[in-house]
Amino acid sequence: MSANTFLRNIIRRNPITTFLLINTLIVILVIIALEAALGLTTNVKKDGYIGDLKMLNPGIQRYVRLRENPPNQHYFSYPGDEYMRNRDSLIQKPFEFRVDEQGFILPTKRYEAPDYRIVFIGGSTTACVYVEEENRFPYQAGLLLEKDSNKRIESYNAGVPGNNTLHMLNIITNKILPMKPTAIVLMEDINDLTTLIYEESYWNENPSRSHIIVDKAPIQPGLRQMILAAVQARIPNIYAKVTSLKQYLAARSPAVKKAVENSGDEFAAKRGQIKVDKNYIVEQFEMNIETFVQTCKARKITPVLMTQANRLKAQPDSNIAASMANLDKDTGLTYAEFKNLYDTMNDVIRKVAQRHNIPLIDLARAIPQEKEYMFDIVHYNDKGSLAAAKIIAEQLRPVLK
Repeated sequence: MSANTFLRNIIRRNPITTFLLINTLIVILVIIALEAALGLTTNVKKDGYIGDLKMLNPGIQRYVRLRENPPNQHYFSYPGDEYMRNRDSLIQKPFEFRVDEQGFILPTKRYEAPDYRIVFIGGSTTACVYVEEENRFPYQAGLLLEKDSNKRIESYNAGVPGNNTLHMLNIITNKILPMKPTAIVLMEDINDLTTLIYEESYWNENPSRSHIIVDKAPIQPGLRQMILAAVQARIPNIYAKVTSLKQYLAARSPAVKKAVENSGDEFAAKRGQIKVDKNYIVEQFEMNIETFVQTCKARKITPVLMTQANRLKAQPDSNIAASMANLDKDTGLTYAEFKNLYDTMNDVIRKVAQRHNIPLIDLARAIPQEKEYMFDIVHYNDKGSLAAAKIIAEQLRPVLK
């Protein structure tokens, strides 16, 4: 039997396999031909350069982290059993959390062309994750201001859990300044204090709070991720609703509580190995507050400073005392020393506001230090958030004039 006859017999017996092999071979030949053709027109030198562009060794990629709430997310946050410990006025239930395409917490963007834009920026005490979304003070303050002024007020919630003032300066520079808001209202204390105690600097290598991201090798998505990405691209609205429903059901199911609880201790490696420099902490914090004020003024935006309400009494109640039981062991600070340092940072906010003659909203003195308003040291419950909104709206009225 000749070679040609043998080959024809194989093709007749396996037509599909033959078809696939031939087409695969064609694709491979096309790729090889294209690579060869590009090689005739592109001068790739042995050292990895095309002209002046280095291409074969891109190196480590470094970029600044815009630590914002990921845009277009929608989920239900459930305070797990561990989180609920020593949170004495927090209801354990799912809390809806929605973020728009610019990374601002919803609800917002009621007007295309508002008369005034007010941006609230801070950490978790501004984000108010465990407050019903209609009761979060940035939104409620905007509604109250609008009612009193008969103007179209758009208030934005740029609070991000864990953010300190250096994160906020980055967000302000790269996201908020182009919006040309009437005012930016900054409230922060506890995250700066925590960062400077445990990391000793705003510029650190903490995986959660560092400002520089180092991307040594991009992670390739798996097959499941690629399929989900393709589905999301084709039917984005259905995908978003299904994802939201799954989050909601998971948050209500006792069987998956652990999956939605806060996990990990980002300062675990630092605890018990800290030497606190109180003067340095206060100095660093004041420089960031000063930078915020000067940045706003340079851009003709009204800077507004708020002190942070808290339950750090001289004699703490049992829940607050229990939540800070390991403070001395972790940081070397007594409760009285920690409270003094925290109060000093609130004093810095008051001092900078007075120095520049800018609006100050002193929530630390206006909100009672009781569990009826905050479910832990600094986080508002619904009642506390609504109370803060009323105070903020009243104090911001002159800004709109």
